[in-house]
Amino acid sequence: MVLRGTPMFLILYGAITVAFGSLAWLALRSFGLLNLPFLLFAALLPVLAYVTLSAIQHGSNSGWHGSAIAFGVPAMAIGFGTWLFTVRLPL
Repeated sequence: MVLRGTPMFLILYGAITVAFGSLAWLALRSFGLLNLPFLLFAALLPVLAYVTLSAIQHGSNSGWHGSAIAFGVPAMAIGFGTWLFTVRLPL
């Protein structure tokens, strides 16, 4: 009973992540900006949007420090992995 929503959320967030990542990668490639700093910035855009909206809605003491770390570190890892496997060491 506890894990009933887990497969649905994994599919939903996985699809959103793949769609956003693909669009960001294609946009950066079309502008000739497909490098590590811009990929990390693109990976952190959803985190920055979430933290900004959370701070606007709940004020400065909304726990955004923890969510920035909890979501920002994996987002940076995904951005670095995208750079590593598509720009630096393409298959």
